[in-house]
Amino acid sequence: MGGVTDDGRRRRWVWPVVVAGWAVVLVVAAYVSSRTGEATVREQLSVAQAQSTVDRAAGEVVRASGGVAAGAVPEIRGYDLRTGCRLTAARDGEELLRVVLFTTAASAEDQVMKRIAGGLPASYRARVRQGVLRADAGEFVGVRGGIVAPGQVQVTVSTGCRPSAALAPAPADVPDDADQAVDRALAALGVPAAQRRTDAVPCPGGGAARTVAADATPGAPGQPPKAALHGLPVDTDILEQPDVYGYRSGATGVVVRVSDGQVSVAATTGC
Repeated sequence: MGGVTDDGRRRRWVWPVVVAGWAVVLVVAAYVSSRTGEATVREQLSVAQAQSTVDRAAGEVVRASGGVAAGAVPEIRGYDLRTGCRLTAARDGEELLRVVLFTTAASAEDQVMKRIAGGLPASYRARVRQGVLRADAGEFVGVRGGIVAPGQVQVTVSTGCRPSAALAPAPADVPDDADQAVDRALAALGVPAAQRRTDAVPCPGGGAARTVAADATPGAPGQPPKAALHGLPVDTDILEQPDVYGYRSGATGVVVRVSDGQVSVAATTGC
């Protein structure tokens, strides 16, 4: 007659032990979190609680790039809050992202990524492998970058899926040379600004890196951006293409794009 095999008996006592062991791990993790105040899993921190880490990491990326002095014009983008990600089997969450887009010479994209990786804090453990920049900003916030077009490197700081929460408001804006650079470029292009936005991230040493961007109304000039901007105070050409022109004016980096009858101008003062 068949009886319970050794394997069967073993399975009956192994699984309760595994479950009990996992329960102990969760209890210990919760205890450590409560005693130290540090999150042990991403789901313990909302997007709002991770917001300052995202901003700080974006500022570190701008600083590490060297900015316009190193031949890379950063464009700081605003918050991108994506809803509908799966936090648990029964609960949706949100993902918070910030993007910094760098315009550089069409042959210098890899150098920009390596310079960023080398300039980030050692705790980020930044590296560039197979054309992809990866780093860990702490608090389960990741940094990832890559080439998105000739002369264009995009770095994204992301929280991953988190519990939803209202984000903190942006600090008061302080105009600087970026505003004047945008005004001069729009005047030279002969088009008024239809929309204007300002985005900033804190610099590690104090102050802020700031991007002012304007989207112009239809009716783009019928010549390449550089030709249309003839006469502006340009210190260094950074990228010149038929539809994109990046340059340095003093300590400000400017990028002008012309596409499908639309003109966009972005000027950044870095760290």
